[in-house]
Amino acid sequence: MKRETFFLKAVVVLMGLPVVALCIFIIPEIAAFLVELVPSLTYLQYPFMIGLYASAGIYFVALYQVFKLLGYIDKDLAFSDLTVNVLKNIKRCAAAIGGLFIL
Repeated sequence: MKRETFFLKAVVVLMGLPVVALCIFIIPEIAAFLVELVPSLTYLQYPFMIGLYASAGIYFVALYQVFKLLGYIDKDLAFSDLTVNVLKNIKRCAAAIGGLFIL
C-alpha cells in the first residue's frame, strides 16, 4: 500500500468518526431540544431524526465508495471504468443527501 493512499484512507476513517458521534449523541439531543422549544411540533421529532440518520447513512456509503476509489488508485486502476463508476456513485450519494436536506 502506498503511503499517500494509506494516509488518505486514514483520513476517510477519521471523517466518519465525528458523524458516528453526532448520530449517537447529538441528533437525539437536538430532536429533544426542538420538542421542548416548540411543543406544537412534537410530531416532527421522529421524521427529523430519520432524515438526519438517512443522510448519515448515505454519507457512510459515499465514504465507502471513496475507500474503494483509493483502493483502485493503489492498484494503479485510477483511469479505468471502475473508478468512473465509483465517482458516479459518490455523485449520486451527494445528490441524495442534497435531496434529503431540501425536503
